[in-house]
Amino acid sequence: MALVPAVRLMDALLSIAPFRLPSSREGFESLLMDPHVDDSPTIDELGIQRTMPFEETLAGMVRWMYQSGGISAKLAGKLAD
Repeated sequence: MALVPAVRLMDALLSIAPFRLPSSREGFESLLMDPHVDDSPTIDELGIQRTMPFEETLAGMVRWMYQSGGISAKLAGKLAD
């Protein structure tokens, strides 16, 4: 909770900062709520099959973002190779 004032200040600076700040009040509050979702009933009922592990899905997304110019090689890290 000690971070709340700093996050509020960063959120206020978002409208005038010439760069993107790494946090927002809404994101911080969502983190504090610690939401958990159990989607297994929906997956079971609809018969959804996962095609790959979550980590592979995220790695593929980062590769695509780098290849399409959305992020730099520095941000993509090893996945830019």
